[in-house]
Amino acid sequence: MTMTNNTKFVALTHSDHHDLESLTPIQLPCPQTGRSSLYLHGDDHQHIYEIQRVAGVGRKTSWLIDDILYKDGTMRHITHVDPLFIALPILENARKQTDDKFRLLDDIFSSNNDENRISYLLQLNGFQQQLAHLCDIKEIAQDMHVYRLNDEKALLWLQKKVDQLVPKFDSIKLLQTSITEDISKVSTGQEKQDIYQQEAVYLLSKYLNGSWFTALLKHLKLKEIEVEQEMGDITNYFTGSTSTYFKPSQTSALNSSSLSETSPVKKRKPEVPRSLAKVNTRGMKSLTSFFQKKEK
Repeated sequence: MTMTNNTKFVALTHSDHHDLESLTPIQLPCPQTGRSSLYLHGDDHQHIYEIQRVAGVGRKTSWLIDDILYKDGTMRHITHVDPLFIALPILENARKQTDDKFRLLDDIFSSNNDENRISYLLQLNGFQQQLAHLCDIKEIAQDMHVYRLNDEKALLWLQKKVDQLVPKFDSIKLLQTSITEDISKVSTGQEKQDIYQQEAVYLLSKYLNGSWFTALLKHLKLKEIEVEQEMGDITNYFTGSTSTYFKPSQTSALNSSSLSETSPVKKRKPEVPRSLAKVNTRGMKSLTSFFQKKEK
């Protein structure tokens, strides 16, 4: 795939014969951090796509495809993202700005920040109808409606997302691996269900800021996972934020939308296998110590 700045990379999609060249880059605020991040959209205005970057441990690699060498050997996956995740913090910010008043969509999804094109969300087919999952809606004139975020509706919508993920744990081995140890310690079906729900919330946390992450745990009556504070030199196997490889300049990052002024994301569990996250590394040598020059 080739970006507008002639940067080329290899990406995988969820379907065969997907014409990646038909996708157009667009900057939208990350729902977790509020920072401007790279997404993609099609000419049919059906979907917003995110780019997940998978970075494994080891030396750098390259791709050789049809006698063409791609220097960047990182694997990326292009998948749909529900635009309501992006809309949620935008709606929350709009409500704060107007003291809980109803507003027109053109007013809510406008931005003074050139980095983000949040107004594009209104062009997505069915987007305005989907907002009923998050908002109270009033008709103030014929074919004219105003909207206001409803926290209770938003939490019920997020709960449905959790409910959709929970059955996947029995069929996807990778999901089972992350919670095998916790499942072995419980004896009842309800306790097992709570673990599934808890893990599902953490999967969704990539799309939620700190306040919504905490609110969803509370809504489902779940506890936050406690992890060891000393993690040694363990780093992420997976980087899910699109901004990690197409970062805006430092100037544009500082001038990002007021959405970035939302409450900072609460420290989450690290994105490493849970079995490693629970390892107590106290007293162990750091990985870098094995590569330091020995004193004579």
